[in-house]
Amino acid sequence: MPAQTKQRDPYFDNLKGVLIILVAAGHCLNLYRDSNVYCNYLFHLIYAFHMPLFFYISGYFSKNVDKVSRKAFETLIIPAIPFELLYYLMHVVTKADNTQPLLTPVFAYWFCFALFFCRMLLPYLTRIRWIVPVTFALALAAGFNADINEYMTLSRFLCMLPFFMLGYYTTRDRMESIRKMNAALPVILGIAFAAAVFALLRFTGYDLGFTLRAPYSGKEGILFRGFQFLIAVPLSLLVMKLTPQGKSYLSVMGQKTLQIYFLHFYIVTAIKMVNPIADHSLLNFTLMVIAAPVIAAVLSCRPVSKCYDALINAMNKLIIKEGDL
Repeated sequence: MPAQTKQRDPYFDNLKGVLIILVAAGHCLNLYRDSNVYCNYLFHLIYAFHMPLFFYISGYFSKNVDKVSRKAFETLIIPAIPFELLYYLMHVVTKADNTQPLLTPVFAYWFCFALFFCRMLLPYLTRIRWIVPVTFALALAAGFNADINEYMTLSRFLCMLPFFMLGYYTTRDRMESIRKMNAALPVILGIAFAAAVFALLRFTGYDLGFTLRAPYSGKEGILFRGFQFLIAVPLSLLVMKLTPQGKSYLSVMGQKTLQIYFLHFYIVTAIKMVNPIADHSLLNFTLMVIAAPVIAAVLSCRPVSKCYDALINAMNKLIIKEGDL
């Protein structure tokens, strides 16, 4: 009898579809958050949990340690190379103010580099006792070191590593319990913490540092980072509970997260060029919210997938020696 092909669980594709829409939404909202209070609040709320949850799910699917470690360069760095170089060259040619060193991933390509480090180090990390609390403590302490910043995406790597390890140590039974849990508690906590984020933004005016890419601007920074680590859990549980279980169009987007991730930056840049006026209107906020799922849907369509796959296959053949693919 032929071996049975392992069937994909549409739930996880749906969850990744939700998360990639949130990634696009975060970058669309970021265009106007300095002048639009609605964009600023929703931006911070999204950043309070969406990347920790992405790393948590990535850790959950990294249980085949040898394979994910061996394939990390091929699956994460090679696809990032053409887009990272193109965006970097665009910054150099246009003399953009935010031109960065080549080893500082531009825009948001940091995700691939941080996840690459997580997977490459996984065989060693699993040998350390109490690795989850240790990595949380390290992430909190890292903010006091001014040298731990965006260079080589070190700050974000250290801050995402605890969630990656938490996902790695989540068993299948525990994941099923999360999927079946009563939604009441995460809903109540999610609403409470969302209100707390709003209150902090409204009454303190402090940069909460939810992007986790820089050291603390003051000693109180550790409190805000600890607060983010705390609220990421109920907000993530809420999203996980509300995610559809069966196949949907989210499943299609969830299977194409990397291509959406790499390509949506150019559409976001185009939005800024077409609509350069930063205003505080509710209309502008609404347009950014609507734009995110539209961008994800367009970039997950079959013609885009064919072009993307052709480019990545060409990069693999160019970089990886024949017989190693």
